[in-house]
Amino acid sequence: MKTRTGHVVYLALALAVMTLPLLYKGHGTSPAEIPAVAFVRSGERPVSIIMITGVPERSGVYRIARGSTCQDVINMTLSHMPVTYLPTHIASRVLCDGDVVAIRKGNGEPYEISLGTLAVSQLMLLRISLDPNRMNVTDWEFLPGIGPELARRIVRDRQYNGDFSSFGELERVPGIGPKTLERIKEYFNAYNILK
Repeated sequence: MKTRTGHVVYLALALAVMTLPLLYKGHGTSPAEIPAVAFVRSGERPVSIIMITGVPERSGVYRIARGSTCQDVINMTLSHMPVTYLPTHIASRVLCDGDVVAIRKGNGEPYEISLGTLAVSQLMLLRISLDPNRMNVTDWEFLPGIGPELARRIVRDRQYNGDFSSFGELERVPGIGPKTLERIKEYFNAYNILK
């Protein structure tokens, strides 16, 4: 019995030692204690997953309300901070899953904002649906069962025959059959052309 109690005490101490540094650095605080940057808890309303970079203590992956614009995110991230002129087409752009809002500040200069997208490997890790019409050869190679030659064929087919109007239409590419589609289907599940 003493051995079991010793193990429990040892595990409790180990857990405390691992948790304390996280709490000290702010990583173990609850979402209510962290200044929220366009953060929406899942289940409350539809959300998009985006990444913000370049802002100390606020950079990271966020769930934002679907329909939020780049200007909305900037206002929440950089409230009361000077931002260089932001063209209307960027400020009013509705952010989608996988978008990246990169914020840079020069020495004593206002913040500069640029938009980008996450790499396919990051999208896959975050379980964000891939768009087969925006992927390049390297992107396709991340998927199971898709090698360099098949990836080139997929991109070449899309260039000559146009975008894929449905997920099943990938079968028009020589080398892709029902088994390959089944293997990669999970990465395209939320994509609006998946049929």
